[in-house]
Amino acid sequence: MTTCAHCQAPLCISKIHLFKRLTPTQQHLIIHHVDRRAYPKGTLVGQEGEAMDRFSIVNTGRFKAYTVNEDGKMKVLDYWGIGSFFGQNALFEPTPLPYTVEAAEDSTLCTIDSSTMRSLMTQYPDLAWSVLSELSGRIVALENELSHLQIEPLERRLMGLLWTLSDDHGKPVEEGRLLNSPLNQEELAMRLGVSRESVNRALKKLESDRKLRILKPKSFILYKM
Repeated sequence: MTTCAHCQAPLCISKIHLFKRLTPTQQHLIIHHVDRRAYPKGTLVGQEGEAMDRFSIVNTGRFKAYTVNEDGKMKVLDYWGIGSFFGQNALFEPTPLPYTVEAAEDSTLCTIDSSTMRSLMTQYPDLAWSVLSELSGRIVALENELSHLQIEPLERRLMGLLWTLSDDHGKPVEEGRLLNSPLNQEELAMRLGVSRESVNRALKKLESDRKLRILKPKSFILYKM
């Protein structure tokens, strides 16, 4: 376990989108209570149905979330790279995990236990408001994504996902926004419920339509809308 004072990781917990609305004082309160934990490849962070009592942010490496059906078949739901977070419900109280979380490679997590967050938000209402405001935005984005799942063209859904990823994994450039995606084409396809080939075709179509430019397989320029 490593505290923030000794952390040399590429992304600080205070820099992820969830906490960007916090004041420097509020960010310091968060950082002061963070634990950094290492997980070798294949290590389980938590299993489906177990109570999750910590909010976790990927500090280095990658994690995968999956479920296993009665026949023992695994279904991968998502991959989380640096800056991604999970267990947000644990900010308020321990909550059963709806999936199993496993380290997809040697990785580390920044974690905050739920009792600490409840204490901080009780002492500092502005902190609670900032966190709730950001989580509310995430819920709205998810509702919009679900409502358009079957009716919007894949290119529009994919572009929306890339812009969402750019909140935590992008930076402004002259043409729009540079995104170094934490997800490859197969993982984008899982997120959108389509095949990898469909995502590949959609990316080429978006590039031909001047919606984005493909720099590398996981690097894009998203043009200003």
